[in-house]
Amino acid sequence: FTSNANIVQWHFTGDNNQKWRPHYYGNSGSYAGCYKFSAYNTNYVIAMPDTSGQLGQQAKLIYNSTIGDQLKYLSITQLDNAAHRFKTAASGYTYALVANNAAIYDNTSIVHGTTGVQWSDQWLIEPVMSYNAGWGVNYANANYNHRLATYPDFDFCTSSNHVVFESTNFASQCFAAGGMHYYKPSDQIVNNWWYINKVSHQQNVYYSEPQLTNYFYATQSWYNPEQFRNFWENIKNRSHFSISAMDLVTTNNSTLIGNGYVCFKGDIIQIKRISGSQSQTLLTVYTTNKSFSSDYSLYQIPVVTHFGSSDLCNTTLDQILLYYNDYDTLEIEVIHNL
Repeated sequence: FTSNANIVQWHFTGDNNQKWRPHYYGNSGSYAGCYKFSAYNTNYVIAMPDTSGQLGQQAKLIYNSTIGDQLKYLSITQLDNAAHRFKTAASGYTYALVANNAAIYDNTSIVHGTTGVQWSDQWLIEPVMSYNAGWGVNYANANYNHRLATYPDFDFCTSSNHVVFESTNFASQCFAAGGMHYYKPSDQIVNNWWYINKVSHQQNVYYSEPQLTNYFYATQSWYNPEQFRNFWENIKNRSHFSISAMDLVTTNNSTLIGNGYVCFKGDIIQIKRISGSQSQTLLTVYTTNKSFSSDYSLYQIPVVTHFGSSDLCNTTLDQILLYYNDYDTLEIEVIHNL
């Protein structure tokens, strides 16, 4: 936190130098609707070093009181994939903050650049001090029908588990969008939960699970439903989450039988097939609203996921369960946002 330090891109570590507090300027005046971003627990802000607003200019960390408003205010546009674009007042809102040369590597300079170049001007804002289900729901609703190059894509994986991998991968994205981060590079313990985009700008098609490492570093708990569930169960006493379960039975006429339950937006539900003492996870879904269930209203709760059938990417829980009505017994297990 020193004046004139360069603003650079880096993989997520959770350290304080990656945390920023937005300050809203207000609804009137020269910079109406704009924000400035202060570095965590400091009075340093992201700013351009002079008034030229030139293309390629390096963004800096500047002490707030030593620089004019024009240099530090940013106009924020939310895009249709829940990412954001930051245009600078210094450039007259002509240029945005971008990763220089659209590079995807650590220590890439953040500079004035043009928009629309290989996602270099698109930023995902995620809360880091507490979990906010609203941010996760916003991300889920914006991205259930397409894939971001930011994350792995299991849709065309030849593994028989590609649907459960991809649906759990999407649930992980929604958790991260809501501010739930557990990646610590200095403590890469077994069952930790993280991914890093490794080498490619392109959305990658995975034909087998091992090929994931050709493009991303990812723990299995990011996309493997059993390990995902075990991870959140193991840390539930140190987080906002708990695990609950309710058995559901589908009869031949697709009647759903179950007891009452309460579900909240931002919860994650895993649907499992029960066969004797064995269970198999079929799908992981993210809830986008709440249901206070006395009878069957839980089944009407809206859920989103990445699924092979587009009709089931944005639907209700009962429609998902009916899709699997060939199975005699299903269980739903809720990773519950408390």
